Amino acid sequence: MVLDFNRMEAVESADMTKQSLLGTLRTSDVVTAEEINAVLTAKQGSTKLPITWSTASDQMNHHFVVNEVKRGTKASKVTLSWDGKAINMNQKGEQEIIIPAIGDFSILQGKFIQGQDQHIALNFSDPLQVGQDLTGLVTVSNYTNGYKFLIEGNQLRIYLDGYLTGTQRLNAAEGIKNSAGEKMAKASVWQILFESPKPQVRLVGEGIILPDANSLIFPFEAINLNAVEVEVFKIFNNNILQFLQANEIDGSYDLERVGRIVLQQKVNLNQLSIEGTNAGWTRYALDLRKLITPDPQAIYQIRIGFRPTYSNYSCGEKSVKSEAGLVVVNGEEEPKTIWESWYGIEGYYDGFEWEDRDNPCKPAYYNYENFVRRNVFASNLGVLAKGGSDNSMLLVVTDLRNANPLSGVTLEVYDYQQQLLATAQTNSEGLANVQLARPPFAVIAKQGEQRGYLKLMDGGALSLSRFDVAGAVNQKGLKGFIYGERSVWRPGDSIYLHFMLENENQDLPANYPITFELYDARGQLQERRTTSENVNYLYPLHTATPTDAPTGNWMVKVKVGGATFTKNILIETVKPNRLKIDLDFGKEKLSIKDEPIQINMQVNWLHGAPAQNFNTIVEMEVKNINTTFPTSKDFEFDDPARTFYAEPKVVFDGTLNGNGEAAFATNVTSNTPAAGKLLVQFKARAFEQGGDFSTRTVTMPYDPYMSYAGVAIPTNKYGEKRLDIDKEGKLQFTIVDQNGNPINNKKLSIGLYRAQWRWWWDNSYDNVAQYNSVQHLNALKTNNLVTNTKGQATWNVAVNEWGRYLVRVCDMESGHCAGDYFYAGYPWYDDEDGRQNREGVAMIAFSADKDRYQVGETINLSVPASAGGKALVSIEDGTKVLQTFWVTTKAGDNTISFKTTPEMSPNVYAHLSLLQPYGQEQNDLPIRMYGVASIAVEDPSTVLQPQIKLPSELKPEQTFTVEVSEKIAKICPTPSPWWTRAYLT
Repeated sequence: MVLDFNRMEAVESADMTKQSLLGTLRTSDVVTAEEINAVLTAKQGSTKLPITWSTASDQMNHHFVVNEVKRGTKASKVTLSWDGKAINMNQKGEQEIIIPAIGDFSILQGKFIQGQDQHIALNFSDPLQVGQDLTGLVTVSNYTNGYKFLIEGNQLRIYLDGYLTGTQRLNAAEGIKNSAGEKMAKASVWQILFESPKPQVRLVGEGIILPDANSLIFPFEAINLNAVEVEVFKIFNNNILQFLQANEIDGSYDLERVGRIVLQQKVNLNQLSIEGTNAGWTRYALDLRKLITPDPQAIYQIRIGFRPTYSNYSCGEKSVKSEAGLVVVNGEEEPKTIWESWYGIEGYYDGFEWEDRDNPCKPAYYNYENFVRRNVFASNLGVLAKGGSDNSMLLVVTDLRNANPLSGVTLEVYDYQQQLLATAQTNSEGLANVQLARPPFAVIAKQGEQRGYLKLMDGGALSLSRFDVAGAVNQKGLKGFIYGERSVWRPGDSIYLHFMLENENQDLPANYPITFELYDARGQLQERRTTSENVNYLYPLHTATPTDAPTGNWMVKVKVGGATFTKNILIETVKPNRLKIDLDFGKEKLSIKDEPIQINMQVNWLHGAPAQNFNTIVEMEVKNINTTFPTSKDFEFDDPARTFYAEPKVVFDGTLNGNGEAAFATNVTSNTPAAGKLLVQFKARAFEQGGDFSTRTVTMPYDPYMSYAGVAIPTNKYGEKRLDIDKEGKLQFTIVDQNGNPINNKKLSIGLYRAQWRWWWDNSYDNVAQYNSVQHLNALKTNNLVTNTKGQATWNVAVNEWGRYLVRVCDMESGHCAGDYFYAGYPWYDDEDGRQNREGVAMIAFSADKDRYQVGETINLSVPASAGGKALVSIEDGTKVLQTFWVTTKAGDNTISFKTTPEMSPNVYAHLSLLQPYGQEQNDLPIRMYGVASIAVEDPSTVLQPQIKLPSELKPEQTFTVEVSEKIAKICPTPSPWWTRAYLT
């Protein structure tokens, strides 16, 4: 085991007394998150401190946070003790961490961090003031190039423009400020050892397919190496379906079953590039045609490693030597792969220690964990597939080199058992439609010697999470809906349910049977029957519950062929109140200025007499609600960095007086600041002498702030909240009172954050609690503004990195904060210098010119694209693809138009696949991007406007007549007897 103490961090910038210690415990074997808890203990004096853990996916790197560390007027110590006995490891030890006294603002630790972004990390005793100018205050001797500084809480990261080696002196001068604005009183000098970069290799990009150009180029990068070991593993074409059964196209599981090594070769890097450097990463490129004769029908895995003798890393007189040579692949003897070198590429040796795997001066470092590999195959064929719920599939084949559709390509669709389901050939548009009897597993495209492979298993489809595709999912091409005449039934009631089946394709017989099942609240089947009685596929499902039926959520299931539709129904014993309970607050809504809130309670019998001396209990529960104001619809008034939760509590437990009255007071506010407005729910119960009780619930809106701050982020023409990189965007802010009226001359404090998880302890679903600070701790930029006569203020701000940002604004007087997110950069126009983060850019946003269309109208889609590409537009409903067509794109905005048809009603989805030629150099985005837009289409001929005519007054036991007609004289079905029971009684 190895323990690394990383840093000390203040829990809150405004409270120096509360600290946390962050570190990592590394184990030589897999240890679960539950087991690691017993290994480490932390004590401050005699007080045991709680520890929280986060275990990495390899289960060998365990990150910890020691909480509740106290920082007092005197310096103290925290002792970290570890004992591997609990995980069967014979290792133990301890480390002492000095906790400085409050007021001792100094540097605790300074070290050089090796990695892709080499930098110096200084850990201070106090959080640092964000935004301060550190030029000249922190310097490295004998270094004259530029510095970049990044402040994160107690830590200062220093990035140098060049590489340094050896021991260098770092100078930290007086004048560095902590978050309270206090300056460091004493200068500090640290000797920092700049280690030579470890020999490493890494891959470039994420592609798998290599189009068959003049050469098959495989790029990679290396540092501090003079040569690499290249190993090529071939997956034979007749084994590819077997390979895909256990792998994605880039997988590596159980490869020995489907292929073998065909090449092992040393490649000198100076033959690939004479510009290589030991200090920095250098890009190289392997021409696979010079190494192997590519088989266009096979998949290859390219593996790149290195031996100790290939390293330029200086180990002095202890330089590690290599004794083994290359194994020639001659087809007679299977070579030993470099990917099984757990102890190092040379294999096990005397004196092996697990800790040596991070030491480039030991053979153990040269193992497969420091190597890279990637699957590739040579092909010009790009394959797309769209599957419908009716077992239809649209297949598309294009030429990767120019994005043009390919005709005459043979397509074979296989199931999981590698049995052929269907074959087809693409037409002149590169399209082919197939109807499948079983779920498909993979598609193989063939054109001459070229092959294309596409796996079609569930879970491998493109994500639509960022697009508006909400709604019911068709089952087996069917839609169904279960409904009843009310929402709650009592035990013993008759339940009039109906099932509506949509038969849009008119392929079901008129007497098509369905199966009805009713399950009680315990999950037990109460009734099952099959019926074919229907009127235009509207089925009556009348049932009843016994008088002793268990209460709760019952479930109705309707099975239609292979489709199943469900609905929960509520069976409850409804007991009427016998007491009337009134809670009088004296106003219609509550506010913080009303605290303590005075509440008068009056309880009477329903016949009017007071409930004398009854026991009553009143509980209060506070909930978050969305904060909106009609006068400021474009502004966001809730704070995503604040999470409010309050346990329900009893605010009154006492006895009414002789007049059935009681008065009490309570406070709503708590120590936890709210994100915005709140909803307060009071539940009152009055108990009769016999123990029976009546209930009343009253809900009141509550304003926890006297005024509210709001933020409005501009949207682009596609409706996205987005700013351009390196261009100023106008952010608007406002302050309003509790009624939404703007307030002028109010001070605003604003912070801009990069919402990106830099550290493992922030890595949660949407952990922005670290930004919950009126002082805007760790903000990239801050500003202070004053509202104008309209109660608004504007901040022109620019960002220089692509990503997701959070802007927060705080009302300095009321304490309320609000925030909202935006993205910076846009894939087609921004960030041409390569700074853009490529995560998620395979998705593209586009928009239609209207929200709703009539049948026969023209839909215009506005799509951003690059020149020379192809856009495949497919119009899809919930079951199948209705139409497809190609559009050649130009640079900038493209307008794609098509007309609506009756079959597009009530809505369709425009699915766009945007393809770029492989060789284009206008941008470095993926060659395929996609997006979806939901389009509402209304067909007036399908809209019914039923008219109901009945007497204006009804009396008990009176017979009456109901007339049902259609406003524009369309056919309206005549009610059947069961229909009458459902609707007319």
